Amino acid sequence: ILQTSGSQDNVASITQGTMDATDGNDNLAAILQDGNDNAADVSQTGDENVALVNQLGNDNASTVDQSGDENLALVDQLGDENIGDVAQSGDNNFGQVLQNGDDNSGDISQGGDENLAVVLQESSDNVATIT
Repeated sequence: ILQTSGSQDNVASITQGTMDATDGNDNLAAILQDGNDNAADVSQTGDENVALVNQLGNDNASTVDQSGDENLALVDQLGDENIGDVAQSGDNNFGQVLQNGDDNSGDISQGGDENLAVVLQESSDNVATIT
């Protein structure tokens, strides 16, 4: 978790594994926050997942939940007041939410295996859901 100097009131959380340590192995997660009032949460209870969250604006929110195995989730929020979520309960999926505008909502839910989903929001006030 990297929260740059000058940034204020950001919240970031990364949770990896389960209480009995049987799942959640060999995961990688990173959160970068360079702005104010951002919130990011990554939960990895599956194995061999990668989650990268970049919040370079203000008032953004992101949740990544990886309970499947060998998934890749990318969330890039370059504007303000965006919501970007990725949930991967299947295996071998790729999901990316890229928000380069303001007031967008992008949601990806991947319950099956070997899927690819990309939400690209270059302007403002958009809503996208992929299931």
